[in-house]
Amino acid sequence: MDDLLPIFHDELNQYQQELEKRRVFNIYKSEGNIGVINALESNDRFIWMYNFAITFFRMHKIFSDLTAQQEKEDLTTELRMLYKSNIKALKEIDYFNYAYKPETSIKSYEEMESIRETLNKALCRKNFELISRFRFFIFDLFQQIKSNYITTHTNERTDHSYQTFYDNQWIPFNQIEGIINSKTQLISINLFWSMNLNENDATTDSTKHDTNTIPRDFKIVRFQIKVLQSYCIKDVCPQGIENLYYYQSENRILFPPGTIFKVVHCSKSNENEKLYSIKLELASLDFIKIELGEIINFWLNNEILKTNQTSLARLIMYSGQLDETKKYYELLNKYFIRYERLKKYFYYGLGVLAQKNKDDDLLRARVKCALADIYFSKHSKMMALKNYEEALSIFDKHRNKTSLDIVECYISIGKIYKTFHTNNDYESALKSFKNAIVELDYWVSTNIRIQWKYLPFKIVSLLKNIGELFRFKHEFNKAYACQYKVLLIYQQFSIWNDFQVGSLYEEIGRIYQDDKKLQLALLFYHKAADIYYWFDFQTNNVKNTIQQLIEDNITEMNYSQVTEQIFYASKFVTYVA
Repeated sequence: MDDLLPIFHDELNQYQQELEKRRVFNIYKSEGNIGVINALESNDRFIWMYNFAITFFRMHKIFSDLTAQQEKEDLTTELRMLYKSNIKALKEIDYFNYAYKPETSIKSYEEMESIRETLNKALCRKNFELISRFRFFIFDLFQQIKSNYITTHTNERTDHSYQTFYDNQWIPFNQIEGIINSKTQLISINLFWSMNLNENDATTDSTKHDTNTIPRDFKIVRFQIKVLQSYCIKDVCPQGIENLYYYQSENRILFPPGTIFKVVHCSKSNENEKLYSIKLELASLDFIKIELGEIINFWLNNEILKTNQTSLARLIMYSGQLDETKKYYELLNKYFIRYERLKKYFYYGLGVLAQKNKDDDLLRARVKCALADIYFSKHSKMMALKNYEEALSIFDKHRNKTSLDIVECYISIGKIYKTFHTNNDYESALKSFKNAIVELDYWVSTNIRIQWKYLPFKIVSLLKNIGELFRFKHEFNKAYACQYKVLLIYQQFSIWNDFQVGSLYEEIGRIYQDDKKLQLALLFYHKAADIYYWFDFQTNNVKNTIQQLIEDNITEMNYSQVTEQIFYASKFVTYVA
């Protein structure tokens, strides 16, 4: 018997861990009631999921769009693997891949069972690998929920009229007990929760489950949720409205993860020992602040107004799953490979992660890169160069794992030398860029089968920098060759955003101007200006720069014409004399 006890305890622990993975609700425990097992962990999950909602409600759409297509491709690949034996699910996934649109994300969620179930399982179990692939879809759901709420509630009355929605769910008994024993009466959800206005429809939905497949410790719960219909959004602090967003159609309502409810009543059926009834009410922001006090106020006041994909990476880090954080950052590095503006967020996150993994040599090197990036942005070029070279020496020890990191280091070092504007430094920059090409060749030779589609992004970065270097050296034919090659790559792959094309046109214009081909320079400056005019994401600095280039070019053209006229006039006077 004594020999069996460890086995029994191990199996019990595994079973409890499996129940935790199926956690639908987070129950908030006030300080005076943190005496039960896992109370602190429950509070952490409660706050984490609330911040999860804030992150997605505030995520910048332009940043989100940058990686959405790649995420959709990766998601559909993953889903096909998960449902490879399910013909019905595979048809849903193929249709989702073909017909999905952000503005109909809720329709896709409601109609496609495989998508809905996989997403909610990933959220409840905090499967960050799947959540990272669902990121674009979660963002679209939050945006549609937010848009619907603002549209339908902006001009609502301020009286206290309620509407009740219904749903039946199979819930682990330990979570039901937690709700019943909740002292603060606050719970939040870990999934997208769709409910019915018609109680009979909710009951019908629950009967679709095969009770033989339900684990023994699960009970059926009849939920009733009261929602204040006449809420006036204009009277609420815009930073704190997140918990009150939901999507409502004629007979259904959809609450996003992180939504907070107040527990009104719990009871057990006298007729059926597996049946419970729980009444909830959508918690008002005032009530949340009273119960959570400084905790929620901290998030509301300190969370940045606009977030991006790396904000989700920081949330994963806060959950304590550092390995999963590292995997997600590696995924972001793949997604952001051509978006330099987002690199600073990526490097910052790696720096924080490295602090938590002090013994990780590669992360230390990435911290060096992060520091170098910061120094370079602050024009501390020598400190930037020092940190890049230190990072390069570490990456070189792990060559099989870090080929792309080495390429990035050489490109960055080349950029620094290029800005010194001396002939010796130009040669150093060119040497660094050539080293990057050698490393890129090595990377291609070892990854060509699975990584070839990312090759153009690295080639483009190298060609643009080398082309600019040749412009500085007044080797204009070589500069033209590099930049026109980039233009051909842009046209061939058709995956570059407008701003990148505008930037390329501007650089070609600069080459023509330095080469005194002013008409052609003006032509390319105007091409760039036409693109910048419609590209709202950039600041006015870019538009001001191109306007100044055009003005300088026209001034130089006029000066050249006047000089030419004076030259011919002087020749004419000499001839007459």
